[in-house]
Order: sequence, then structure tokens, then C-alpha cells
Amino acid sequence: MFLPKKRASSFVFALSFLVAFFLFFKSGVYAQNCIGGSCSVGFSCDFGSAAGERGPATWGCSGGSCNRPDSCPGAGACFSDGFRIAERVGCASDPGPPNPPGPTSPPGPPVPIPPSTQGEPRPRPIPFPCDKVSPNLPLRLDDEHHSLRPYQSSPCNPNLEDTALFCANDLILGDSVTVTKDQALDCTPVEPPLGGDPPTTEICTFEVDRSRSFAIDLSGADLPIAGYTEPSKGNEGRFEQVVNSNVQPDPETVDDAEKVNEYVSWYLNGVNERAEYPFLDVEKNCIGETTQKPGVCKPTILGICLEPFIVPIPTLLQSDGKSSCVGATTQCCVSPLTKPLESGEILDRDKLINYSGPIKKLLSQSSQWRTRLDQVDKAIASREKDAGIRHDQVAGCIYKIGGIALGSPIPCYGSGFDEIFKTRLRLSDWDNKRPPLEEDYQDKTFIDYLVEIRRWRGESCAVFKVPSIIPIAGGQQYFFCYDNPLKPNFWANLFPYIPFSSTEDRLGNVEVNTASLRAVSPDITLSNISIISNPADLFFAHMQEASELADILQGTYVPKGEARVGPITNVSPSDFPFCDLTQIRNNPGDDLFAGEIGVDLSYTATFDCEFEIPPQPIEEPQLCNTALFGLSCVPADWSCLIGGEVGPPLCPDVYQCGAQCSSPPPPTCTKNLNLSLGLNSNTPLADDIWSRLVAGSSSVFKRIFPKIGEGGPLVSILDIPAATKVSYSGDGLISAGNPGTQRSGESAELYFPHIGGLQEYFLECIQTTLRPQGYGKVCESGALSNALPSTDCPSVPDSAIPGEWLGGFKQNFISLANRWTASCPGPENNFADECYNAVVSESLSSGVNPAFALTIWVNETGASNYCFSGPTAQDFGINDPSIYQNFNEQLTRLLSLPFAGTYLACRSQAGWIEPMQAFLSRFQAGGCDPGNALGTGYYNHIRTFTWPLVSGGCTSGNNFAISWPTDNSCP
Repeated sequence: MFLPKKRASSFVFALSFLVAFFLFFKSGVYAQNCIGGSCSVGFSCDFGSAAGERGPATWGCSGGSCNRPDSCPGAGACFSDGFRIAERVGCASDPGPPNPPGPTSPPGPPVPIPPSTQGEPRPRPIPFPCDKVSPNLPLRLDDEHHSLRPYQSSPCNPNLEDTALFCANDLILGDSVTVTKDQALDCTPVEPPLGGDPPTTEICTFEVDRSRSFAIDLSGADLPIAGYTEPSKGNEGRFEQVVNSNVQPDPETVDDAEKVNEYVSWYLNGVNERAEYPFLDVEKNCIGETTQKPGVCKPTILGICLEPFIVPIPTLLQSDGKSSCVGATTQCCVSPLTKPLESGEILDRDKLINYSGPIKKLLSQSSQWRTRLDQVDKAIASREKDAGIRHDQVAGCIYKIGGIALGSPIPCYGSGFDEIFKTRLRLSDWDNKRPPLEEDYQDKTFIDYLVEIRRWRGESCAVFKVPSIIPIAGGQQYFFCYDNPLKPNFWANLFPYIPFSSTEDRLGNVEVNTASLRAVSPDITLSNISIISNPADLFFAHMQEASELADILQGTYVPKGEARVGPITNVSPSDFPFCDLTQIRNNPGDDLFAGEIGVDLSYTATFDCEFEIPPQPIEEPQLCNTALFGLSCVPADWSCLIGGEVGPPLCPDVYQCGAQCSSPPPPTCTKNLNLSLGLNSNTPLADDIWSRLVAGSSSVFKRIFPKIGEGGPLVSILDIPAATKVSYSGDGLISAGNPGTQRSGESAELYFPHIGGLQEYFLECIQTTLRPQGYGKVCESGALSNALPSTDCPSVPDSAIPGEWLGGFKQNFISLANRWTASCPGPENNFADECYNAVVSESLSSGVNPAFALTIWVNETGASNYCFSGPTAQDFGINDPSIYQNFNEQLTRLLSLPFAGTYLACRSQAGWIEPMQAFLSRFQAGGCDPGNALGTGYYNHIRTFTWPLVSGGCTSGNNFAISWPTDNSCP
């Protein structure tokens, strides 16, 4: 780590890999609800709402759920010391540091994530050209936003690429259709009752064309966990504030410990040496006992602080106790002009050690210099050669008057008179101020190299060689350097302010999944679907940065030439119907600067209604006709101008004798439709970062946890997304997500794959390993089930199963299962006979083709043949250790997958042979890659082998006979 000149003599960091890697000051305990738990940074406990999962936590609560509302109704005191904003119930006080974590509460129902208010990206114009820099306007109205996100909403890479597909809550749309019987396509009498009587009811089929318009408002969306540089311009009301060009809170409401514990960007970059903050004063090494001011240990006499020259000289510093100073007469000497430390603040030299991040601690000085110079070269190439790599951002600032640089580096942002004297130094300014690199001095002595470093730091040096005739020292080279006030040293002091990586936004988006519209109601079929919509762009901060920083970090231990982005292993899936996830992570994040998606959709709904078959006029001669000429027997509910006598003797029961009669209006049927429409998000570099930091074979997490699986500290890694709030609105909208949760459209959520897992494992789980037992959160894991194998399937009689699934079809499946494996054949080793009806019944209830569920069942385990599959049998192929040998849970999970947002999103991706390839490839191999050989092989095996055996030869050329597991057209 580079220490600024004249701020400290030297530091020796004898840090082991782990301690250097993950030293944190404060635990990020994760709470699932407020009961005995706590709320995340920027959140408070809302005692008026149900319990629900949110975290990580620094606030304690006694009940209710954690929320982060925008305002506190009628309570200005919410901003006073010790209070945070709380919705509906006013303010909740800070209870102090949390106790060591207790048992984790089970997840509750989803709690809406509070919205963010969208700001205005800076600098303008938007997008800001990559070869330009922010204008130097009066009053600094258009400065770069922040040193870790200088050009908001202005990616240098304009392409939507390297993205990971995920989903948002489905829109649950309501539609009510009223039809009359005469609009039916056709009607079929229902099977007549016993006894030979004619049928009394009939089923009529209708097709109705419908259209709808909706709006999806994404303006409140932000990206949690990756980084935090808010608030943006126009969004100053956010409670969570860090210093940037727009605001300079004193103190920040997100302190240094919260930054490194909760955000990937702050942790990897460190909080020090940023353009927003003062230059670190590492000379101060004590804290005054009464004043709480940082000071310097100096000798004293009669309480007077002395400067230890040849003759000690009294200073203007005040002696303030021993503090940490060593020596009988040494005391902590503080300046009357120095500001006392705030609660929780530490000395700058301690901050330099504790908050610099792992890269600065692990990389050598030369490696750090090369990495920073690479950013200088990229900025020059973009600005001068239009390379389009990165903006030439501001690295730091100094005072300059009349061309003369004054003093140490200073914070770049403020609102005082001194702003007119500030000069911003950009990356390209170091083109001719580069530090000397070792490789350029291979043919010279070490002294030559060392002298050049001292000169680069602003010193003047004299080098001389002792004449060889002098004994012992003869022929040796010596040098003498001194601080030259005429030579600037800010170039060296500010060089560590140059970032290690790109700080550019990357482009992502949210789009309507045009293949996702489906009927939630099982008796509705949709066709002629048309969805017209344009994606909404999202601008992701910190993703490119995190990928590059992770690569640098991996370079400290991955052997040269070895891959750093490896295959994802030991990960449990996280798919849920309607993309309504409960296992998520969230904290205040950077604005995505999204807009609104307008959706126009149309479809044809096909459904059936049952009507009574009305009596028809009697054509045979009746007494009515013969006795009263011109009259006839017509149904009693007809309107007649003449006659009207009902029943015998003139007409049979329910008939009347009349003339000039007309039939009643046709009967009506009202059908209430529930439809589901999905959204997809495309998050740049999410898979790359997930592989590098957590789930890949060469990841940082697996460097600390090399054994994951049975017998290890974790059985599997949970793939946890992060969430942000979006708002759905439009005519007919019922809810968002799973219809059973009744989540309002204004409380909908958009998810980002893997980001929650970064918080869980990279930011939290690793630090737990470095603390004493009992401190830090318990790492989430897909645990092995301790229960006995569960094949107690529901008892379903044959009478409850449609006839087409009985008889020969059922016997064929049972026979196939009994012969599936030669090592454990026969009915005594599987549950084909006992559980066949349950599979068929549950499949039909879920809207899944029973033949497909039976195909997966026999293919994966020979119909729960545990003799053959062993203790890790995945009855229906669900790779979750907690439900091995668990028929019911496995079946439930399988039947939910055709409706899962990630599967529907994958289906709409280009490159698949057909939709069933997308489903089976994702089911087998994970991900959504049409080129995955493992997934394609599984698709071909099921299509050409297992499915024909189960379905009785139901095939369709070279394609699957069904288009999706919900397609019941075959067999």
C-alpha cells in the first residue's frame, strides 16, 4: 500500500491472506424480520406491518417489519440524533449495537421494498460522449457525479452484451367477459342422466378477442449491494447519503463500516483515497483524552509539548493525556484548530489500514502502479484516439492560484468560496507524471530506482560515489534527498486516487417476455397473442468495476495461465412460479435511471360455458292446437300476445298455449379470466462476477471455503437474487407476482440474478469465518435433509383419474418402471404403482401434461427407485439436497418450473431449436445457453428415448410432440 510522502515513515503489514482479505469492523447481521432481529442500513422498524425478510441489519426492533419509507408523517424529529424514519408509526429509536446473532427466523410473506426516487444523471448531455469530459461550469452545476461513478447513465460500451437473464414479478391481469349463448362456436350436450332421459345441459365453446394496455414504471428502480454513490441530482431527499458532487453531508449517513460491509464496490476499492474526501493525515497517532481530537505523541515538560530538534522547541500544541503514547514524559499533543472525532470515527492511520480494501493490501506497489497506469492509458486512448474505453475522469483536486499549486490534495466538492481556486486533475494529467517502474531499471542499480521514486515524490536528491581508494566504503554509491518546497509532490500524493478499474456504467434493460402471456385460470386457453412493447434501458453502475476488481483479486492466488471464470458448481436453484421470490436481498442502491415500459397486448380467449337446454316448441298436434286454432304449445318462459295458459290440459308441463310468441333473450355467461404476463431483466456481467467472487471453481469464496458439499461447512450455495421496487399500473391489473400473495402492482419487484448471493457469501459469510465462534451471521446453505425418505404420496383412487390415463397407458408405465434398471428391477424397488395416480392428479391440477411428469420421474429415478438411485435420489430431478428422496416436494417443485419466470424468460431467448429444448436444457444444465452440450444432449435423450416410451410413441418428426410441459395436446 502506498503511503503519502511526509505523512508516515513506514508501515509493515504482516497480514495473513485471510485477514488482509476480509478485515471488517462491524458485523452485517442478516435479519428476516424485526421480531428479536433488526433492520438494514437506512431501514427502520415499522410496527404496523407484518413480519418479513430484509437485511443485513444494524438496527434492532421488537416487532413488525423492516421498511425504508421516504418520509415520516408529521415528524420532523425523525432526523434528530438517535432516530430513523418509520412509516405509519412515527420514529423508532436506535437501541445500540446488536447482540450476537441468535437462531434465524423462518421467512415470512414478502414485504414490499420501499421505492427510490429517480434522480437526474450528471454530467449532461446524456449520454455523455466517452471522448469528452465534464465542462468546467461556474458553480460546478454539471460536475462528475462521484469518483466511483463519474458519468451516470453514459456507458462507454453502448452494447447490450454479457448479460444474465432474470425476471420481475409477473403481472396478474384480470378480465371479465360476458357472452350470450348465440355467440358460441358450437355446443355439445352433456352426457344424459341414467334412465334414458334426454340431456338437460350442454357445453358451449366461445372465442373472444380482447385487448389491453399497461404501463410498467421503473423510475424507482435501483441496483442494491453492488455499490452506493447516492443521492443523485434531484434526489437529495434520500436518507442514505454519501459525499458526492451533488451533496456533502457531514457526517455521512452511510459510514465507512457500512460501506465495506454492505457494498461490493466499496469493499474492493476501499473507502480511502477518493476525490470526495480529505487527504489522510497519517502522522496523527493518538486521541486526546479530554478533547477527543486526533493528535501526535510528543515529549512534554510541565505540560508543554516539545518539538524534538537538537534543542527541544516548545510548540503551540496542547497536551491532552497519555492516550496511546509510550514514554514517561510523552503525551498526546493536539491542535486547538483540529476538529474532534465524531462517534465511531477512527484515526486516519487506522482507517488507512482497516478500510483500504484487500487489493491494496495484497498487491505489491509495482503491481498497483501498473494497474493504475493502465487506467491512465485507457483514458488517454479514449480522449485522444476515440477508443471508447473509459471517460477521462477526475482523480483528485488541489488548490492552485496563479498557476502555483498550494498544499496537499483536497476534497473536490463543496460550496464555499474556495471552490474558485480548486483545480481538478484527470487521469490523463498523469501521462507525463508517471511513477518509475521496476522493469525500466533492470540495467541499473537499486539506488538509481530508489532515487527516482524519491524525486517523483517531490524531493531533490544528490547522488555521489565514494572514491575507490577509500577503504571499505570505496566504490559505493550513496544518495541524499531532502524535501524541496519548490517541487510539487501532489502528483505522487494523488496517484493512489486513480482507480484500479473502469468506473463506467454498463447497459442492461427490462423487457416484456413476449412468450410469457398465459392464463392462470386452468379452463382458459389463449391464442392469437400479440404483445407490442419496447424495452426500457437500465444503466448499471459498478458491474464492470466489480468484474475487473475481482479479476485483479483472483490474480493474487490463481496460477498463471489458469482460468479465473470457471463453471458454476455446488449451487442450489432458485426458481419460483410467477417470479415471486421470498429469498432475496436488498439495501439502498445506485439509481438505474430507468423509464417506463408501455405494453399493448391482444389475444383470443377460448373457454367453455355450461347452459341448460331449454324446452323447444312442440311440433306434434296438441289439444292447444286443435281446440284453439292457430295456437301452439311453446316453452313457459316465452312471451305470447295471445293465450298464455301453462300446463295441462292444453299443453304438457312447463309449456304454455299461445300465439304470436317470441323466445326469451339468449342466456348469458360471465367468465372471469386471470392472466399472467412476465418481464425479463438483462443484468450485465452478473454471471461473470458471480463466478469470480462466489460460485466458480476459482472464486474468492471457494478459496476460503474449498470444501462445499456433504461433510463441509456448507452443503450447497444458494443462488440468491437482489430486488428493487417497480410499479405496475393499467386497466384490469389485479396484482403482481403469485396471485396467492396479493402483492399490489405498486409493490412489484424486479430481480437481479446472483447479486443477493454476493452479499450473503462474499460480503458476509467470509467475515464470519474470521470472527470468534458465535459472532457474525450463520451462512445460508442448502442443508441435507435429516428426514427419512418420504414417498408417502397422496392416495388417489382410479375413479378420480380421467380414463385416458388408466388402463393400458397406466400398465405400460408401471411395466416400464419395473424394467428400468437391471440392478434393482421389479415393483418392490419403485413406487410406480403406488404413486402413479398421484403424479397424474397433481399434474392435471397444476396444468402440466401428466405424461411429461411421468417421463421425468422414470428418467431420473426409475419412478423413485431408491435401491438404484441411492440416498441422493432426486425423484423428479430437482437438485436440492434438502429434498433428496422426497417424492412430494420433488413433484411440487417440478410442476412449478413450467411457470417459473426464469424458464419462461429462457424460452424467449433466440437460438433454441424449439421451446422444449430451452426447458430441458435449463432443467439439466442450468443457465440459458442454447450451445450447452450437456443440456442439448439431455433434450435429445428425453425427446427420442424416454418420452416415446412413456407416451406410447407420441412423436412429431424431429421435434418434441408437445411445445411446453403445459401442452396437453399429446398423448
